[in-house]
Amino acid sequence: MLTAMNRVWTALLPFVLLFVACAPDVPELPSEEVLRRATVTAQSTLAAAFVGDGTMAFSGGVFGEGQGQFHIEGLLEDSGNTVATTVDATINFRDGEGAKTQTSALFETILVQGERMYLKVRRLESPATKGFFDPTLVSDFLDTWWIFDAHEEAAPASVTPSVRLLQAQARVVHVTRDLGVTTLEDVPVYHYAVAIDPERFLEYARELHREGEEPLDEIQVQSDLASLQAIGELWIRADDFSVLQMAWEIPALPMPDGSLLSVAFTLQWKNASGTAPIVIPADAKPFSAQDLLPSDAYGEGKEVRLPEGIEEEDILNAIQDHSDISIFPPVE
Repeated sequence: MLTAMNRVWTALLPFVLLFVACAPDVPELPSEEVLRRATVTAQSTLAAAFVGDGTMAFSGGVFGEGQGQFHIEGLLEDSGNTVATTVDATINFRDGEGAKTQTSALFETILVQGERMYLKVRRLESPATKGFFDPTLVSDFLDTWWIFDAHEEAAPASVTPSVRLLQAQARVVHVTRDLGVTTLEDVPVYHYAVAIDPERFLEYARELHREGEEPLDEIQVQSDLASLQAIGELWIRADDFSVLQMAWEIPALPMPDGSLLSVAFTLQWKNASGTAPIVIPADAKPFSAQDLLPSDAYGEGKEVRLPEGIEEEDILNAIQDHSDISIFPPVE
């Protein structure tokens, strides 16, 4: 006669067998070796599609406080030299007096590293367009491809940031916890909790600047790293050691205008086969922030008077910084 404990184990046996049968059969490797192989895989990446979702919040700056969410889809080609992205974002603002405003936008970008960026805004909805931006000019701005040329001092294209950032996903982090082998969309993956490793990041920055023949302000880099608290997770495919999914959370990132920004996002990478190739728009027009301001925003000599704390250079840099999203897609 079975004892009570034996009856329990007998009842659980089918589930144990099912779990063992479904468990991924992958080699047991140290996390450092998995990350090393992921770096090698990134170096041979030619193309990949990606999709992601995220949230953000900010406070203490010229825009008051607010929070929002965004959805992003895109395609990387030519080893990261060209990246096309579609972003759907909604942001809720609250000014110092507590008044609330919601802005939503749908826009496309094509980033050609070291050369230029193309932008097309397909939707821009906000009561703010009746104040800072002239509604008539905004309507002329929509559904048109615009060109943002790289600054002359950044013209050399020997360094391609996107490709370097792909490699950095595995090179500048350290594993804080091995979460074991699991499956993601029926694909066996190594799952790790990770964090930025300051020493590895600094060494990687030195390498990039040696290749690009640009001086590196190591003190500034160390200061930036000291204020960056980022925690993340990586899901690395067990078959080809490409990153299938990544998630990062930055709880408080100091911004140039004095505000604090928090961001959390997840990106998943997919095979690019069957995806329409990136087409550079032939009818794109040169962009100027001056063209979007109402007539009363100009002073003598038609000089632009942007709101205090905002410079046209900051607008262009913010858009250019879109190219520096940490991306690490799988091999095509």
